Amino acid sequence: MAGIGRILDCNQLVGERTTSQILETWKDGIFLKKEDITRNSKGLRSPQIGAIYATLSHWEISADPATVVMPTGTGKLRLCYRC
Repeated sequence: MAGIGRILDCNQLVGERTTSQILETWKDGIFLKKEDITRNSKGLRSPQIGAIYATLSHWEISADPATVVMPTGTGKLRLCYRC
């Protein structure tokens, strides 16, 4: 989450907490569950998980906006709703 912290103004107040306090609650709290159709287990598809990791990796080294490009049928809309 360090990369995201560099993008945000960490002293900005959101409700009763600063953005840095909110980011601290996310530490070790984000888990990506992969879909398993053989077990009827819902989750994210491989391209969706890859897109999330690629975006987070980008934000670890840059504060620039990230553009995610995914092929047709890989679940772009579903990914946006989950994030």
